[in-house]
Amino acid sequence: MKQITAKSLILSLTPMILAGCNFEKNIDHIDVSKKSNDLVLLSAGSSSDISPWIQSEKDAWNLAAVTASQTSMTSISAALIDDTVDVQVAGSGSGILMMQSTSEIDVSQYKSGYIQFKIRPKSTPPSAITLSIDNEWPVRSSLVLSGKLADDASWQTLAVPVACMKPFDGATAVDLSQVKNPFHLDVKEAFNYEITDISYRLTTDQTPVVDPVTCGDVAAKNIVNQAPDLVAGDTALFYSGDMTEAQDLSSAYPPNDFSGNVKSVNNIITVSFSKNNGVFLGTDDAKGDFSSHTTDVVTVDMKVKSYGDSGSIQARMDGQTADTGTFFSLDSSSLPADDKWYRCQMPVSSMIPTSNLSSVKKAFYVSGVWDQMNNLEFSFANVAVTKPRKDYQSTKPCIAL
Repeated sequence: MKQITAKSLILSLTPMILAGCNFEKNIDHIDVSKKSNDLVLLSAGSSSDISPWIQSEKDAWNLAAVTASQTSMTSISAALIDDTVDVQVAGSGSGILMMQSTSEIDVSQYKSGYIQFKIRPKSTPPSAITLSIDNEWPVRSSLVLSGKLADDASWQTLAVPVACMKPFDGATAVDLSQVKNPFHLDVKEAFNYEITDISYRLTTDQTPVVDPVTCGDVAAKNIVNQAPDLVAGDTALFYSGDMTEAQDLSSAYPPNDFSGNVKSVNNIITVSFSKNNGVFLGTDDAKGDFSSHTTDVVTVDMKVKSYGDSGSIQARMDGQTADTGTFFSLDSSSLPADDKWYRCQMPVSSMIPTSNLSSVKKAFYVSGVWDQMNNLEFSFANVAVTKPRKDYQSTKPCIAL
């Protein structure tokens, strides 16, 4: 299963023309800066310009560098063992572990991404820990993490949406283009832990500690039902179910987009458009032969939060030359904007001229009506090309899950 990841293939696409049926506009370039590598703060391959430090409230907020030898202050002690920091917090005031850069660094490309780290409790976890991006108080953006650590001694990975980190009362937000301390972990209760693999990531395959859009607890409604198993003759594109019997083309058709707020978490792609955009499975070099699917359907799990100004979602497939006048349209009559999951089946023949199926560049392309995409918000998962299932009705392409 291939998701939008920081290590996804960086596209180098020639200018394209989206023409016809409200798609006609020139795209001069595609912003692919978000496809760049993760920024590694603590792990193998991390920069020597970024190093761990500790800070103690009980020592007048003094700082001390963390080295292979034990460094001790009143509120906190730590030692660097290979690429892991072993930390002991006394619980008498704040004990802070931070990653500090020798000069200010630019992390603005991760404003819609995540700070991700691995942590292993060595004692009972505290009721809360506070993660911040810091330029020394009062310039600090933070998020309190309550109840996010399991009470066991196993390694746990936390993914924190950068967009959900806000200044507390009395503080001002950090300018992400000029950050001195890109990682600042404050613990006020007695707690011993190990920490490693600290990085900034554009996307994550972990469940975030909070919903990256609402910044509230991740609700059960965000979890799509398990996809049915695929069978021989099916083609998997972006799929979380069993696809051992099917042709798996997920690596040849990874998720990408032109510009805008597109996130991939737990095999679900969430889209929030404020301007013209499109999200698709494919690359400029993809040339898969889908000729055997002429009478099949594209099946996809979708939920719509808002159609916004668009009023509909337009889905299509693209051959080597896009025929933007051929697409399948979904609106509130077939796919309600109730933020609930539906399984939709769209005839391939309605999404692409069948003569273009022998060499497909984008196996699934979804967008709104051109120049009417403001406030368009939806999610999708489990994209495959299959035979129409027994519950398929052409007049009712989407069924509630």
